[in-house]
Amino acid sequence: MAVSLMKPTLCFTMTIKGTVQGVGFRPFVYRIAKIHSIRGEVRNDSSGVTIKAFGDKKHLDAFIQSIKRSPPPLAHLKSIAIKETTVADIPGGFSIAQSDKGESAEIDIARDTAVCSACLEEMFDPANRRFHHPFINCTDCGPRYTIIKDLPYDRPKTTMAAFDMCDKCRQEYEDPADRRFHAQPICCHDCGPKCALTDSSRAIVNEDDPITAAIDLLLTGKIVAIKGIGGFHLACRADQSKVVATLRARKRREEKPFAIMVKDTQAALRYALLTPTEKAMLESPERPIVLLAKKDGAPGIAAEVAPGLPTLGIMLPYTPIHHLLFLDERVPALVMTSANFTDEPIIFSDADAAGALRGIADAFLTHDRPIHMRNDDSIVRVVADMPVILRRSRGFVPEPLPSPVDVTGLVALGGVLKSTIAVGRNNDCYLSHYIGTVDTAEALDSLVFATNHLTAALGVTPRAAQTMAAELGLREMTGRGRYRAWGIL
Repeated sequence: MAVSLMKPTLCFTMTIKGTVQGVGFRPFVYRIAKIHSIRGEVRNDSSGVTIKAFGDKKHLDAFIQSIKRSPPPLAHLKSIAIKETTVADIPGGFSIAQSDKGESAEIDIARDTAVCSACLEEMFDPANRRFHHPFINCTDCGPRYTIIKDLPYDRPKTTMAAFDMCDKCRQEYEDPADRRFHAQPICCHDCGPKCALTDSSRAIVNEDDPITAAIDLLLTGKIVAIKGIGGFHLACRADQSKVVATLRARKRREEKPFAIMVKDTQAALRYALLTPTEKAMLESPERPIVLLAKKDGAPGIAAEVAPGLPTLGIMLPYTPIHHLLFLDERVPALVMTSANFTDEPIIFSDADAAGALRGIADAFLTHDRPIHMRNDDSIVRVVADMPVILRRSRGFVPEPLPSPVDVTGLVALGGVLKSTIAVGRNNDCYLSHYIGTVDTAEALDSLVFATNHLTAALGVTPRAAQTMAAELGLREMTGRGRYRAWGIL
């Protein structure tokens, strides 16, 4: 309802581009507007977010500064355009308007991040309804890139579409004052995905308490495949040479080091030296593997984890399931290596895991929330007190890097080794997750799938690749036939 004023009032129409959808940006704006006595509305649209803010100059300026200074953790404000007008009629309050589903999209895809401290506090609170919930998340954390099938980022277009919200979750989802307002992966014990412990034939071994059962297997020296945000890890005790050597033999990985996961930074200090910058990277929302100098040869870690190297790759838990594993004080440092054969893409589907990892993993700690886009762990090393990304993947993608020129429609597929993808849109280069060495049909299929997903989500039509495919008649070809036609295999 509009209110008519005798005195004209300022209206700021703000168009904000960047990673501003699916990250709690609209409820954040709603709360800031209430604080600064701003009337108007905020809505998602094809370009990002549009705000119409009505008030006096002093309050509007403070409102804008608050948005710029303290956006939500997962938001990235690329640009803010402001148009100032004078009006006589203003709304009676501030509201979150229905999204505008425009034709062209310039929306950025949010990245996957570690479970936040607020969710962890709830998960460890026996009085909370999400106590020990293995899929707890909110608008500030959890899976994004790996569960999105298409944009705009709404639950029906994610792998959470099959899970109907219960009444309590629906109430949180629809409350602008709640930090789970429009958190698309929202769920609880009653309505969310379920974990299970299975064998290699996908037969359920334990679904009543699968995490505890998996812990018992790990403690007895077994190898467990664990499904995470972007794929499976192969996990085992990092303090027992025999089991680490067994994992190397089964995975056919003779010398390359394994990454390990420890409970927290204090645990990391038992095995490695840490600078303040390295500590900050370990604890960051991206939760990468950080290459650290071994402390006194890393006592308590089997030599087979990183044979002959002065460094260890260490990461902290980043999913609720990881945190629940380390609740048991008996759990030592765990080898947590990508479930794949050397240089091939990480395995992310239950069906592929059961087949490819048969004979490697003794059991599978899995769940029924599908992963749409595989996403391996990122690797970071600190050089001259600056983080250097050696492998850009989970936590960092697909956030763009700036380009000095317009690169719309350009798609770079990289080389054969350590391949990744770059898609150009306007003056931004969007990098995909790490794919690996593309010298097999499986790896090339992964590259094609990732390219199609990223270009479609960004609304980009490749300038050259599409023409090449049409000329070569490869649109309907699949598998090795397509790659042989290209002269790759």
